[in-house]
Amino acid sequence: MFDKDKLINYIYQSGIIKNGKFILKSGKQSNYYIDFRSIVSTPLILKEICQGLHELIQENTTNKRHFLCGLPYAGIPYATTLSITHNIPMILLRKEVKKYGTKKMIEGTIQNGDEIIIIDDILTTGSSILQSLEQFKPYLIKKVFVIFDRDEGGKELLEKKGIQVYSLLSMIQFDKF
Repeated sequence: MFDKDKLINYIYQSGIIKNGKFILKSGKQSNYYIDFRSIVSTPLILKEICQGLHELIQENTTNKRHFLCGLPYAGIPYATTLSITHNIPMILLRKEVKKYGTKKMIEGTIQNGDEIIIIDDILTTGSSILQSLEQFKPYLIKKVFVIFDRDEGGKELLEKKGIQVYSLLSMIQFDKF
């Protein structure tokens, strides 16, 4: 069973949160940075996050056939771990189409009408998630699951577009930075 307080303690102790002056992908400046990409080196935290994501997904999806897709690159380790540990099919979104082989942007055995559950690490403005969703137009995407919502308007933007957003953690739960 997922323990949110335990995960928050792991995050504080591991140095994932960095204080300073940072420019985020959105171009915004921030006095903190959360380096969830480094979690791949800490299986204990990766496992705890994936347990929390699994419970969140179970609470907020139907029994309908669905596929996991971790957005490149940050969401891929979480989707892969969830896929393997909970036997949930997964697809892979490429960063760009390769000029050889099948030249697909989406890898896997998905069909039109299948539900795709998007997983990403951090939600700030929502613009990078919206950009990735452009690749999924023929498919049913109504839900995005993120590890951390910075509470900077991304959820509201996505929900205006008809995408439900679920976050494991949000800025309001962290008081030490």
